[in-house]
Amino acid sequence: MESLETLENSEEPKKLQVGIIDYGVAGRSFHAPLLKGTGFEIAGIVARTPERQEQAQREHRDADVVTNVDALLRNDLDLVVVASVNHAHFEAAANAIGAGIPVVVEIPIGRDLAMANRLIDFGVENDVPIVPFFLRRWESEALTTARVIKGGRLGKIHRIESRFERWMPTSRADMWRPKSDRDPGVGLLLELQAHLISQALAWAGPAKVAYAKLRHLRGGVDDDVMIVLEHLNGIESWLVASAVSGHAGPRIQVFGDKGSLVIDGYDQQEEMLLDGQRPYDGYWANPVETLARITQGNLSEDIEPEAGDYPAFYRACSTALRGKGLWPVATKDALDVAEILDQARDFLNS
Repeated sequence: MESLETLENSEEPKKLQVGIIDYGVAGRSFHAPLLKGTGFEIAGIVARTPERQEQAQREHRDADVVTNVDALLRNDLDLVVVASVNHAHFEAAANAIGAGIPVVVEIPIGRDLAMANRLIDFGVENDVPIVPFFLRRWESEALTTARVIKGGRLGKIHRIESRFERWMPTSRADMWRPKSDRDPGVGLLLELQAHLISQALAWAGPAKVAYAKLRHLRGGVDDDVMIVLEHLNGIESWLVASAVSGHAGPRIQVFGDKGSLVIDGYDQQEEMLLDGQRPYDGYWANPVETLARITQGNLSEDIEPEAGDYPAFYRACSTALRGKGLWPVATKDALDVAEILDQARDFLNS
């Protein structure tokens, strides 16, 4: 017969309790399923409208659905996720930090470098971790690119091209938070270029802005943005984010003196989550892979792609909260991206 101590040690660890601030597309379709699928218990949700409140209560029956952040923070939480609109990220994250709760913050954590620094300094002062939500680092094409560059198969790399291009000639209220005005807290510079910059810095190291172009082709927020980075190691990164591309170019191309990496398609994890799918036991049931190839002129060789793994972000958060590992993204990474965004604005205003 097993001893009481053996039985206690064999018990499942207590589920970590998480609160989600705002239940729009990001909170409902991305964070909630990834959190549930990696073993978190959604203990509280801030939902601002009756419709969102009804959705949240129906989909998470045990959660404390409230209308403001103060009420959410009265729950016993291990983690807070800020999934609100961009201009509200700073205040919501600061409230969680003030309550002593580690916080995951959607990008951007601040509209500019000064605001990002203020938030991170506040976290350091209170010894509270802040984790930037650079989820796209765990897309199939990003992971494959990182592996190929690190492996050296392309030789000396001179240029990286990375794109997020879609065809949305009319603004939609549920994508990229487009508005009729030109609020500096919204638009593709912050919504998608921040992710492209994060990936480029992870692949090729520190950089500065060599060129930037931003346009408002649909009359609202910026919807066609190009940034060129010069990395300290001599690599250039050409980064394009557009909502008005009737024909998208390759998602990623990496050019070296021994060949090029070409990835045409896009990781499908975003679509899977929007369709209501979620991981179980911390992983997707089937691999999510984007085809990739190495080319040398007329020669082309398919290579094994890495599987996309959005759940890895919250698996790492769970491990860090239990004191057994590192957080998935360092706060410095958010500052590096914020600095590049500031440089791009300076270039545009020069």
